[in-house]
Amino acid sequence: MKKSAKITLGLAAVAVAGVTAFAVPAIAATSTPAAAPAASAPTHKPTPEAVAAVDAEPTAADECKSEAWIQIGSKTEGDYTVKMTGGSMVDRGAREFAQGEVQLDANGYPATYTVAPGDVPASIGDRFCIENGVQLPLLNGYKGGDALQPGDVITLNADLITDYVFPYAD
Repeated sequence: MKKSAKITLGLAAVAVAGVTAFAVPAIAATSTPAAAPAASAPTHKPTPEAVAAVDAEPTAADECKSEAWIQIGSKTEGDYTVKMTGGSMVDRGAREFAQGEVQLDANGYPATYTVAPGDVPASIGDRFCIENGVQLPLLNGYKGGDALQPGDVITLNADLITDYVFPYAD
């Protein structure tokens, strides 16, 4: 499979995952509870210190000065890299679809996040000023059909990942 086809397939899967993530809370609210599907486990284990989630609603002062961006790319065939570009991540506080707990790195910046029931990637990204928050599952090794589950610990800051494995790599 050509490199361009792999990238196209990966981006299509991420788009499907994003749409699915938005639909799941609405569907779950109208149907009877069922057993949650098992999600694939992240391939890395950062260990920052835990901090309780903030219950306050965001205010105008909480607006992002500059959005951060998750960049996933490859230098050569099969060698994928991840990094954060753009602005700095800040925790703007718990909000609808982003109620989990944040863990900070040694410098006090958001590092990892424990998913709460009903959380979706785009809202988690919005909470932390990550423009493309829908990439969070892919950054953490989840394939397109694997939704984040309550209790999953995901890495927010791509710069903390040193052993990234692209989930669609052959």
